[in-house]
Amino acid sequence: MTYTCLSVLASSVLAALVALAAPSAAAQQDPPNLEGVWVKTDGQILYWNGAVNTLPDSYDIAQIEITGQDGAVFQAVQSTVARAGREPGRHGTQPITQGGQPMIGVVGWDGTSVVLSDVGDTTVHHCTLVDQNTMHCLVWEAGAHALAGRIMLVRD
Repeated sequence: MTYTCLSVLASSVLAALVALAAPSAAAQQDPPNLEGVWVKTDGQILYWNGAVNTLPDSYDIAQIEITGQDGAVFQAVQSTVARAGREPGRHGTQPITQGGQPMIGVVGWDGTSVVLSDVGDTTVHHCTLVDQNTMHCLVWEAGAHALAGRIMLVRD
């Protein structure tokens, strides 16, 4: 009986040491390369003033270009050009125009979570990488020019 208890104890200790010594699978994976142009192909955005934009109907151009990826972190530029009579995308009180708004981002430890943040205001995109060329995102901005929406990004 003592031998069985020691054997079980030794096995448990060995398993714990192996688990501690081996880095997690998420830490071993390289983050996916997200560089490229991601077009906003579907979704809705509600603005503070009650305007609702649908994608892609409300925009002639609606995209995020991810550049300069270094491991899990990257830079991006969001460009939107609203169709006549539609609410423009906004950076605070200013409309986002083609050539547009700088962003920074990070890929999560799981390799599928992606967060993009506007540089200069509070807009955040929290996305899930569905496959190598598709992201589903929730987007929001707090404050006087708040917005809330969901968008689908497809790499062009």
